[in-house]
Amino acid sequence: GLPENLQLNGVLRLGNATGGDLLSDNGSTINGPSDVLIGSGAFGRLTVLSGAQVTGGGDFRVGSISQGFLEIAGGGDVSNSDGVIGADSNAVGIATVVDAGSSWVNLSSLEIGDEGMGRLNVAAGGVVSNRIGRMGFSAGSMGTATITGAGSMWNNSSFLDVGQRGEGTLNITAGGVVDNTLGKIGVFSNGVGKATITGAGSAWNNSMELQVGDEGEGRLEVFAGGA
Repeated sequence: GLPENLQLNGVLRLGNATGGDLLSDNGSTINGPSDVLIGSGAFGRLTVLSGAQVTGGGDFRVGSISQGFLEIAGGGDVSNSDGVIGADSNAVGIATVVDAGSSWVNLSSLEIGDEGMGRLNVAAGGVVSNRIGRMGFSAGSMGTATITGAGSMWNNSSFLDVGQRGEGTLNITAGGVVDNTLGKIGVFSNGVGKATITGAGSAWNNSMELQVGDEGEGRLEVFAGGA
C-alpha cells in the first residue's frame, strides 16, 4: 500500500496505458505533484476519504484524455491551481464532493466540460471553491454541475459562465448554494446554458449581476422556494 505521507515531484497519472485506481484515506497525505491527470489514456480514479489530503501545484484534470473519476468524501480535501473536468474532446470526467468537511479548492479556475463531457456533483455539505467557473467551455463540450443539500456550496470568487461556447447546465436543489460575482447563461453566440434552482434554501447568489442569454441561448428556471 501507499505510505502514510507521499511526496511527489512530477506528474501523477492515473490510468495511462491501462486502468489506474488510487485510494487515499485515514488522514494520509499526497503532496507536490506538478499536475494530476486522471484518465490520461485509460480509466482512472482517485478517491480521497476520511481526512486524507491531496495537494498539487498545477492542473488537476478529471477525465484528461479518457474516463476519469474523482471522489472526495468523509472530510477529504483536494487543493490545486486549475481544475478541469472533461478536458479532451473524447474525455468524460465526473467529480463528486460529498459530506461536511469535504472540499475541493482550485486556486484559479474550474472548467466543467473543457472540450469533453464534465460533471460536478456536490452534496451533503461538500464544498467546492475556485476563482473563475466555466461550464461548456469549448464548442461541442458539455458541462453539468449539481449542487444539492443543505450546506453544499460552490463558491466562485469571481464570475461563473454557464454554457460558454458549448452546453452548460447548472442545477441547485434542496438547499444547495452557488456564489459568484457576475453570472452568465449562454455566453457566446454558440453557447447554450440552462440554470434551475428549486427547493427551499436553494440559492444562486450573484453579487454583481446575472445575464441570461448574453450572446448565446440562456434559460433560467426557479421553482418551489428557490432563489
